[in-house]
Parts: sequence; C-alpha cells; structure tokens
Amino acid sequence: MDSIGGSNAVTYEKRIFAFIDILGSAELVEESERDTSKILSIYQLLKHTKSMANLPVGHKFQTLKVNLAKFRSHTFSDTITISCPFESFDYFNAIIGWIEGFQYLMLTEEATFVRGAIVYGNVYDESESIIFGPAMIDAHRLESTRAKWPRVLVDSSIFDELPDEKKTRAFKEYLRK
Repeated sequence: MDSIGGSNAVTYEKRIFAFIDILGSAELVEESERDTSKILSIYQLLKHTKSMANLPVGHKFQTLKVNLAKFRSHTFSDTITISCPFESFDYFNAIIGWIEGFQYLMLTEEATFVRGAIVYGNVYDESESIIFGPAMIDAHRLESTRAKWPRVLVDSSIFDELPDEKKTRAFKEYLRK
C-alpha cells in the first residue's frame, strides 16, 4: 500500500475495481432541460439502479467463499462502482457474477444497457462517499475508450493476479482472446 501521509494516513489498497456506466442516461439528462417531465424518469431510473446495485446476486454469493463485508459499491450519476480485495479467485468470480446479474436486471427491468471495465489496482475506497485512485481512472478510461458497445471489459491487470490453478487456466486463455 502507498501511504498518502499524516498521522491519520490515508492509503491506497490493491482491489478489483469495476466501473459500470448506464448507457443513454446523458442523452436523457440533456432532453430533460427541454422536457422537464423527463426529470422524474431520470430520478426513478437512478433510484432503481441504486437499489439494484446494492443487491447481492443471490445463490452465487452463497456458493463462493467470500466475505461480503469486503465488497464496496457506490452509485453516482449514471455510474456504479464495485470493488473488493483479490483474496482468491472467488472474489473475482463474485464481481463477474454481480455484473452479470446487474446487466440482466437493467436490460429486463429498465430496457437499458450498461458498459464497463474491471481492473486491478490501487484505489482508496474505504468510506461511503470518498473514492479515488489510479484503478478508478484506469477503469473509467478503459470503459470510455475501448468498450464501445454494451459490454464489460476485463483489463490485463486482472490476468496477472489470476492463480495458476488448473481450473483457471482455460478461463485465462479464453479471456486473453
């Protein structure tokens, strides 16, 4: 961890970090200036998104060996972030499962697509309202420049952390393609 100094040191922590963007919301906000009835639609979409973002994905989390207290999620504007330490492959699998479930809910309940990126790197994500760091910037950059369509990209920084167990080798090769 890198210390940022002082007696109450604030530090970065290496975490799996996912940055998810709700597609089309910027256009909806722009339209709301001309048609104020759309403000309620935006509010309802984001309120529903926030409630969905805070839901664990049912049985998937129960079968994985993860500590849910180590996961952190934030919603702001049309963005959701979720992070956790990379203590085992199950933590990465949990993030993938959450994103898969979230994509499904957004499509089926809101007729909305999402786009995003997952990276591994330094981030300060220890409070309910303050989040920053190189991992957040990397994930946002990857999402906004490389994920042109509704999809979630996995950065190569994740591959370096995957265990060399036989069960993950095929997955690792599949994701590299």
